[in-house]
Amino acid sequence: MRYAIFERSRDFPDEPERTGVAFVVAEIDETGLVRREVGISRSGSIAYKVPGSSTPFGSRGMFDLVMFNIAAIEPDLSASDFEDLFRLDANEKAPRFSARG
Repeated sequence: MRYAIFERSRDFPDEPERTGVAFVVAEIDETGLVRREVGISRSGSIAYKVPGSSTPFGSRGMFDLVMFNIAAIEPDLSASDFEDLFRLDANEKAPRFSARG
């Protein structure tokens, strides 16, 4: 697994800001599929988790049908850090992102 952080303004500059999501943290398996993702708001709070909560994109995540080239993904955080993030509840602050948003 690889764990990557995508920043809306940097990685998706054409994506409108209507969702309020500033970052998406993704767990990507060895085939390039996103297994889980966490959306983080501009304020650093958990906006959504997939699977597990409704999202600004309906019942799917931002990367629901995306296939990544796993060799091109540089890990941004550890499995343990991702698990800590995924355990947070909606609207709870994500410490690593609170100062970034």
